[in-house]
Amino acid sequence: MRDAFIVVDVGAGTTDFGLFVTTHKPDSDDNVRVFQVPASIHGLMQAGDKVDGLLRGYIARKESIDTSDTSGKLILADLNRRIRSLKETLFTSDTLEYALADGTVGKVVPR
Repeated sequence: MRDAFIVVDVGAGTTDFGLFVTTHKPDSDDNVRVFQVPASIHGLMQAGDKVDGLLRGYIARKESIDTSDTSGKLILADLNRRIRSLKETLFTSDTLEYALADGTVGKVVPR
C-alpha cells in the first residue's frame, strides 16, 4: 500500500512544506518506509507573524480601535499580547470569540 501526505510547518517567520509517500504491507505495521517526493520541499518567507498581523488588523478595524488615544493603545497592546493564542483558537475551532481589554466582545468566522 502507498499513502501520500504533506507536512506543513508554520513557524513565526517561515512556512515550510514537503510531500512524502509511505509504503507498507497491508495488515502490518512492520516495514513502513517513508520517502520524500523529489523537489517537493519548499519554504515561504511568510508565516505565523504575517497571519498574526492580519488577524490583529482585522479585529482592530472591525472594532474601530483608535490607536491615536491612550485607551486604543492599551487595547491594541493587550491584543498584541494575546494574538498568537487567538490565532491558534481560530485555526483549531474555525471560529474565534474574543473579548478586548475594554470589554468589547466579537467574533471572527472565516468564510
